Amino acid sequence: CWFRKMVTGQCDDLPSMFKQRNEKLVKDCKNPDTDHLDIWQSHFSDAEKSYWRSTYKAQAEDSKLFDTMNKLMPKQLLCSTLHVVDDKCVKYSAVRTQAAR
Repeated sequence: CWFRKMVTGQCDDLPSMFKQRNEKLVKDCKNPDTDHLDIWQSHFSDAEKSYWRSTYKAQAEDSKLFDTMNKLMPKQLLCSTLHVVDDKCVKYSAVRTQAAR
């Protein structure tokens, strides 16, 4: 499972960008007119793109499950990935989708 891989690998120590992108990320992830390429181009840092390519994409090439998930719900996978990274790889009990108060 992708989530388990991220957590056990501590998201490759990627820094949280919650404060910088959460509001727009949540808006874009909920918007049906925003597609996965918009999420990729607008929200992923170079380090996160590298992480994705070296972990998820590499597994998708070896696994029918990962490949199928990527084809069926690419936007949800990308949004979930960034939310997990921004939550400091599961430091919190639930994904934060609202600004901290």
